[in-house]
Amino acid sequence: MDDKTTFYQYPWVILKLEHELYGVAAPYVQTMVAMPRVTEVPHRPAWTRGAINLRGQVMPLVDLRRRLGMPSYTDKIKELVDMVQKRENDHLNWLAELENSVRQSREFTLTTNPHKCKFGQWYDQYKPASLSESQLLLQFDVPHRRIHGLAERVQALVVENKADQALALIEKTRNGDFATMRKLFDDFRRLMEELAATEIALVLENMSQRTAMAVDAIESVEQLADGSVHEMPDALQQEGNQLAPYVAKRKKSGEVVYLVDAQRIIEENCANF
Repeated sequence: MDDKTTFYQYPWVILKLEHELYGVAAPYVQTMVAMPRVTEVPHRPAWTRGAINLRGQVMPLVDLRRRLGMPSYTDKIKELVDMVQKRENDHLNWLAELENSVRQSREFTLTTNPHKCKFGQWYDQYKPASLSESQLLLQFDVPHRRIHGLAERVQALVVENKADQALALIEKTRNGDFATMRKLFDDFRRLMEELAATEIALVLENMSQRTAMAVDAIESVEQLADGSVHEMPDALQQEGNQLAPYVAKRKKSGEVVYLVDAQRIIEENCANF
């Protein structure tokens, strides 16, 4: 990949990792398939997720995210699933504490601000990776704000010596807005699991050596914009990693594409496999 003039002689497979685009020279790409079953292989580098069997041929599976210093796609999904379970439990406990504060005639000290709870802080800064994810997350806004707003209404009723009405209001919220939140949490976990199943195995081949790469999605196969290939600026280089030494632009959109050294991936992962 040293002669930049060769970059324009063949198309590139444009793939997606997180919110960025990467390119692999099409001559190296043997096929691309939905992620098959992965078998763990001991004593391999951290970026080697394991091995796959594709039509009778066993080959290593490189987690390209990990190889580039990013969190693995599967690890990210698992973290999100675990996180939303904790945030669901937070709100279950929040309602229980509000109820206990009424029954025990004591101050309620948890946050009443929907932007201050752990879910609210995550919700305000999280960037959805897809339209379906974005649309689902929007549905959390109203019930989440109403749940936190419940505390002030309950406290006002307690001041008026209407504890029974306060408890009834908590129970109504538990069966209403909180039940809606729980369903949304379930839907979000299910969506994450569906997204995990969309991961692609991109099979690279050179001189009978094969390696598969785990990638988020395939965008297209296309030529690079003429004259757009340049060496990766030092500020953008992964620390200690020259796996994507060039950067280019897409021909139509002008979007930046980081060009992956497929030959290096094949060589370093087929050795001793």
